[in-house]
Amino acid sequence: MKKKITAPKMVALEYNNLSIGQKCTLNNESALLLNTLLEKLSKFQWKDETQRWRFWVAVPKGEIEDFDYADLHERDEYETDEEFEKAWQEWFPKEEYWYEITVAADNGYAVIVINNSIVLNVDPNIKSMMERDYADLLQFLIDEVDGITARVEKGTYYEYIKNSIPAEYRMGIISRDMLWNICHRPVSLSARDLEPSEIDYFVESGERYNIVADKVGRIKDMTAQKYYNACAVCYKAVMFEGTEGKTAKEQYMRFADNRDGGLSTIDDESVDAFNTWYELSYSDKWKIQNPSHQWEISKGSTHTRIHLSVQKDEQGYYLSLSGGLHCRTAEVVRMYNALIMNEYPVRIYGYQKIANALMGLDDVGIVPISDTPSQYWYGGFPKGDVISFINLSDEVFTEDEIKQIIEKATWLDMPLLTLKAG
Repeated sequence: MKKKITAPKMVALEYNNLSIGQKCTLNNESALLLNTLLEKLSKFQWKDETQRWRFWVAVPKGEIEDFDYADLHERDEYETDEEFEKAWQEWFPKEEYWYEITVAADNGYAVIVINNSIVLNVDPNIKSMMERDYADLLQFLIDEVDGITARVEKGTYYEYIKNSIPAEYRMGIISRDMLWNICHRPVSLSARDLEPSEIDYFVESGERYNIVADKVGRIKDMTAQKYYNACAVCYKAVMFEGTEGKTAKEQYMRFADNRDGGLSTIDDESVDAFNTWYELSYSDKWKIQNPSHQWEISKGSTHTRIHLSVQKDEQGYYLSLSGGLHCRTAEVVRMYNALIMNEYPVRIYGYQKIANALMGLDDVGIVPISDTPSQYWYGGFPKGDVISFINLSDEVFTEDEIKQIIEKATWLDMPLLTLKAG
């Protein structure tokens, strides 16, 4: 007897997703059902040049037995039935849940994704002793695709999706200023502790020095020591711990990535040494030291690291600060302000986007609750100039604030299945 697909089962499939690259072999029943699903989906136009389809399904909360069956917990963790039921209600407070399904197939290969988790990954060239049973899920998806097909043929699918899927599963945009007015605080910005005077100085200085590059000024006789001194100004501005009693170069060696292509090995005070090193090719710097994180003055991941690079043109050298678009905004703003106050010629990457965010003049992206807002720092949001993202499950929002956000936001169209022409 097949088990009904409910929210606990879908979550269990997500949690037990296949590791990247891991393939699975299906049992005979599941293999036949997968072929049936792909055949039914083949009636629909696939996305771009690949056979890939995306659609939404709704599942009920189910009964407490579904929660137990899904094995999302250790049953013996709960001393009483009341505690177990409370856990079930906390996991699944709503009566219905929606999931985005992505199915991709090509030449016998097939992948099924629930939200962001790969739950089925078939490679026709791989056979394993352990055959997986996905019959429940595949039959459920077949039934859902049949329902979608019927609605598409009747012309009711778009209205069904538009009116059925709650806002928290959708993408939208809201002006940052409106968001702040609703929440009465500057949410979705990693610069909340900046003083108004710091913001004003940043905006004013940026307008003077970032719009026209020639206004930045130049350093005529650049040395490694002058660069370390600029880094020390940055570290002091954000009060990095561990700078006390250390020279500028020692501070740099503590906080920078140090894969700097040999910058730290040259004569600190020599103009000629810096000029010679600066003109070395990337491959030549490799012969001295790994240059892959050159100018990274504060270590981090792709979007959390901060760079202070040295640029050169026919007029001389100047500094370029980058970081702070998605996070660490306050630190980067304070570094930039301090460099300007200390009369360093410096430009800042992404100035206008940061300034607009600080003044509440840009838009904030709303992303589905199945996604982590920070994943959109790496792309994937339809509106390319958005740098901040929220979802409506964020704990900082009250129920009333969520209601107002839904009313004031502009909601983007959802991708829908369409039948092939002819």
